[in-house]
Amino acid sequence: MNYKYLLFDLDHTLLDFDASESLALEAFCQAHGLACQESTLAAYRSHNKALWSQLEQGLLAKEELVARRLKEFFKPHLDQAHGPSLDDYYRDQLIANSKAFEGASDLLADLKQAGYGLIAATNGVSDTQRSRLAKAGWLEYFDHLAISEEIGVAKPDPAFYLAICSMTGVDDTRAYLMIGDRLQSDMLGAHQAGIDSLWYNPHQAAAPSDLPLTYVVQDYAGIREILL
Repeated sequence: MNYKYLLFDLDHTLLDFDASESLALEAFCQAHGLACQESTLAAYRSHNKALWSQLEQGLLAKEELVARRLKEFFKPHLDQAHGPSLDDYYRDQLIANSKAFEGASDLLADLKQAGYGLIAATNGVSDTQRSRLAKAGWLEYFDHLAISEEIGVAKPDPAFYLAICSMTGVDDTRAYLMIGDRLQSDMLGAHQAGIDSLWYNPHQAAAPSDLPLTYVVQDYAGIREILL
């Protein structure tokens, strides 16, 4: 094991997207006179995840996702509203309510101090992810930001990872380790690109038998044990 670059997924790995999403959706509903209960949030999360899954499979463009997710979910209440404008407001709230997991900043600082190159590898919307990284004070830690909207292809497509190799100028895939919580986009994508994977699995879900995983950890201490 001699990794030069650590590729970090952001949402649910370093950033507490569930907490941010809850607050953002509450603010969105309040601004548009919509009811927002726990059942509303759960249903929206299911709807949103389904759209992101389609994007990861190459079945949906990012522009269509952001135009549809809120307007489609709250139909017919927002039938006369413009999809992208709705999403602009919602994403502003995601930024304003961005939350990092406890210990994430210390982990990044210590990995950087240890000499690793850090790369944010995310399928998120470009301006949203960049703003959330800035709000967390993490831009100084990352050597590169690999954001699907800017690259033009999303995880798990191997082309996403090839684009990262172009960013760093290092073609040897053994130099990279992908760290993330998503089996489909993070672990499968890394495997298909020939990159080692570390599955961050805080909920201790069962590991799939048909997907090779280099490492599995349930907390940041597990990441530290392997890399520091």
